[in-house]
Amino acid sequence: MTKVSIVMSFYKPSTKSILIFEKAIENLLNQTLKDFEFIIINDGGGDLQAIDFVSKIEDPRVMFVNHKENSGGIPAKRYNEGITQSKGKYIFYGFEDDIVKINTLELLANALEKNNVDFSYAQTIIHTQERSLNFGTLNNLENIFRFNFIPNNLVLHKRVVFDVVGPYSEAKEDAEDSDWKYWQKMIDKGFKGVFVPQVLGENFGPIFKTNLRRGK
Repeated sequence: MTKVSIVMSFYKPSTKSILIFEKAIENLLNQTLKDFEFIIINDGGGDLQAIDFVSKIEDPRVMFVNHKENSGGIPAKRYNEGITQSKGKYIFYGFEDDIVKINTLELLANALEKNNVDFSYAQTIIHTQERSLNFGTLNNLENIFRFNFIPNNLVLHKRVVFDVVGPYSEAKEDAEDSDWKYWQKMIDKGFKGVFVPQVLGENFGPIFKTNLRRGK
């Protein structure tokens, strides 16, 4: 069995920064943990520069799914699709505007296995127009129902979590915080996690305030 399945969906990364997109993919391909598959899904954005870049990747671990139509502004649809097709023991999420360090998978997997838990997460740097801030903290997991402290670009969880919890919500009203609501479902089902106290990534994309502060 493949150890990790990386699932990434992209739309139009070259309109923001094709360099960030390329670096995001390159760092995932160059992980120190080599036993992974990489499912990359074009969400019908028609971004020829991005599609050309992914199409030219010569790595047998990469599977490229090139959709002609967009998911309707619900990225969760593509991530659910990718996870459903995946064969890995663990799931990791890649994003077109997030760059993670090349030892990320190794550190997250080691922490998960050493602590005998179901998921692990670390800290990311979020770059906004106003400032940069660190996101991802050690916290009582029950507090996930009050506010979010788990960055979606630095989570590694067992595949069985998806099998038990089910797919991410594809409802329009959940589009901005589907990841946070998923963490809530994980904790509600009794899954345990561990925090890796290291900055392992950077986020250059849009940040929704709901993901950072709002509680239920």
